Amino acid sequence: MAQTFAAVEIPEWCGFFDAEQFEAFRKEVDDACDCFGAGGQYLESGFVELVAGAYSDGYEFRLEQLAKRCAEAPREDWEGICFGQIDAWSMAEAQSEWLEQASFEQVRDLLRIHLFDGSPRCEADETEEPDESEEWFRLPLADGLWIGLVVADAPSTDEDEPEIDTQVHNAAVQAWGVEPEQLVEAALANLRREEEAPAWGEVSVELSDEDGEPVATITVLTAENAPWALLLDEIEPELAEHGVVLAVPAQDAVLVAEVPEPDMLDLVVTAVSAVARDHVDAAEIGYDIGDSTYWYQNGEFSRFEESESDDEAEPVG
Repeated sequence: MAQTFAAVEIPEWCGFFDAEQFEAFRKEVDDACDCFGAGGQYLESGFVELVAGAYSDGYEFRLEQLAKRCAEAPREDWEGICFGQIDAWSMAEAQSEWLEQASFEQVRDLLRIHLFDGSPRCEADETEEPDESEEWFRLPLADGLWIGLVVADAPSTDEDEPEIDTQVHNAAVQAWGVEPEQLVEAALANLRREEEAPAWGEVSVELSDEDGEPVATITVLTAENAPWALLLDEIEPELAEHGVVLAVPAQDAVLVAEVPEPDMLDLVVTAVSAVARDHVDAAEIGYDIGDSTYWYQNGEFSRFEESESDDEAEPVG
């Protein structure tokens, strides 16, 4: 049964608090959540919802153990305890710890390709050297585009925590003792096994000159899973051999367009860039990658840049 004191109902999950302690605990948790854009929740439920994991999805975390930690600590320590735990939950720290303790056999079938812009996991600190073991695992694919890995539904070292899609960091890879290329191939094997090759949709982009006169209509092919970009030579061998303009604006999007004539390359790049920007703008937090465009041919990616001299698109390594 819930206890009541001074018109404040104390939930059963934290019945060891008196009314004043519960109000103080609730305030500290709410203040900590507010730092992560998650304040104002109904904490009496015993749960707090936070954005966490590789794709910034929402997950529920139980508050009971955090309340017990505070109850056993001096009141002046509660702020730090609550903020530290909310921060750890939002960073999926316990899931990352599980990755370091797991074997490769435990994670092999859970590995997923994660294309991203290479942004670091840890903020740069001029006062100390970065800990590379804590940084994201990544392999360069093209300028501004990297291959990372995610373990789907990674468990936690704390049984009370949810399973979270967790991006793989270097310490986990070191613990598994497997070459990076083997990890990527395992993730690609999972993609082949679990999903059928994408059914391409089409977007028609009409391009006009400065006077608004129609110049060309470009067809951009779209599919719903970015990692398929790494297997384009398998699923669309003719396109891969001839070369295409490609973009991976979001985790749920890969864009491909043929170049009908050599002198139409700039127009195709413009069209793909426009569609890519639309996908980036529409992507949920955690799902966007970027609006860069690439020349793809036989498994090789080269990013396009605008030429300062003639505004033409040029591939760069």
